[in-house]
Amino acid sequence: MTARKDVPAGPEPCVLCAAIATQSTHGWSDQQEHRARNSSRGIATQRPADYVRAVIATGDGVWWDSSDQELENRVAFRLEQQRRVLDASEPKAISFVVTEIALDQVVGSTSVARGQVLHLLQLGERPNIAVQVLPRTVPNNPLLHGGLITLDFAPSAPRIAFAPVPYGPSTYHDQEADTGPMFRAYERVRELALDLDSSRTLLIDKLKGME
Repeated sequence: MTARKDVPAGPEPCVLCAAIATQSTHGWSDQQEHRARNSSRGIATQRPADYVRAVIATGDGVWWDSSDQELENRVAFRLEQQRRVLDASEPKAISFVVTEIALDQVVGSTSVARGQVLHLLQLGERPNIAVQVLPRTVPNNPLLHGGLITLDFAPSAPRIAFAPVPYGPSTYHDQEADTGPMFRAYERVRELALDLDSSRTLLIDKLKGME
């Protein structure tokens, strides 16, 4: 285990869990997987710029001294993360699970929140991206406690997992005794979530409700 503090970029909204796999030129049989999951918050890969800015602005003057430059640095860092995943030269198979509760959380403004839902719908139209929603009524969600991110690089490197924290360094786990339960939690959440078509229908209904 190692404690690591990346360039912090503020709190994380929206996604419960996500799976990202680097596509092999030989298909998916020898793919590398990078799975990330987060509870009522989320990772930068599914957020438009307005949403990124609104989320990070909630930490300005709280988790760091209020600073326009610091805010811009954090926004730029997150958007670069997003670009590297969504626009990578090696196509990635990406799967997001979003909590319905997080979709109802207004971040910045209703307009910004609506833009985020629309963005999720647009991402779901890509052939390499799947978006699922976990309804608020589903019991036994194993990730109610908070964020969880795992990375699986197939046989080339050990699996790694960590739980993002709002302040300070995260502990990166690389022992199977730790990463095994984290990966199982991810699989359970995907099983509990709506299928792709039902998730899309729910997202469209949420979008209509914000008009």
